[in-house]
Amino acid sequence: MSSLLLSFFPLPAAACTDESLPRPVEALSLAGLRPKGLRGAMRAMRGSRHDLVRFVVTSSDPAGLRTIADLALFVTRGERRERADVATGRIEVVSFPDALAASARFAIGLLAGMWSVAANAVEVAFLRRRRALPTNWGEAVSRGPVGYLRGSFGLPSVGGSVGHTSGVVNALARMGMAPHVFACTRPVGIRDECTFTAVPIPATSCYPNELNAHRYSRRFGRRVSRELRARRPAFLYQRYVLNGMSGVRMSRRFRLPLVLEYNGSEVWAQK
Repeated sequence: MSSLLLSFFPLPAAACTDESLPRPVEALSLAGLRPKGLRGAMRAMRGSRHDLVRFVVTSSDPAGLRTIADLALFVTRGERRERADVATGRIEVVSFPDALAASARFAIGLLAGMWSVAANAVEVAFLRRRRALPTNWGEAVSRGPVGYLRGSFGLPSVGGSVGHTSGVVNALARMGMAPHVFACTRPVGIRDECTFTAVPIPATSCYPNELNAHRYSRRFGRRVSRELRARRPAFLYQRYVLNGMSGVRMSRRFRLPLVLEYNGSEVWAQK
């Protein structure tokens, strides 16, 4: 008798102490397996047979990644496969037809992601030919408001980036700049008076995750464009994400100054 708990990110130790789980309990996170590469990750998940394999989905996991969760379950060797939602407490049995449906969603996500990479490459070539806007920052800041862009594929509910995002947004609000926040979900901790527009994650996803990021970057840019046509801010503030071009795209298109917040090497972080 044994159990395997899968998750996108490492689970707290308490998740492995559930008395209803067959013992012993092994836990693997896809983030932890990623450095092994696709082949190494599959070997790790298929290393032994378990009576129960359960994929644990938390509130900070993008809903679009359910495709990956269902496929990961069928890579493993298990007698029973389940998907558990921490937020709702709901546990669902995942069957072979669910795996077939996930495979179809994966194929759609893969094709959409590859198209987005090509489209973004063409757009980058055009953007490089257009000069940045000369900026009078004193005038831009004094006029307000500011459009805050957090175009990451998924938004955590805990961690350093959460506190940093809310700190910056709330500081802009205290300065009277009326920030309008764009993200996949409302960032934890931002003040109630901050305007928020959700840009949902696509319902399908694929591997590698960089394709998802390229695809979401285009969706994010389209949604922000519609809002900026109706309500133009004085300038844009973007927290940098890997393959996220929305800030530069909107700055050039609407002739708006851009502040790009760079926290460190996203390439290093992904590795």
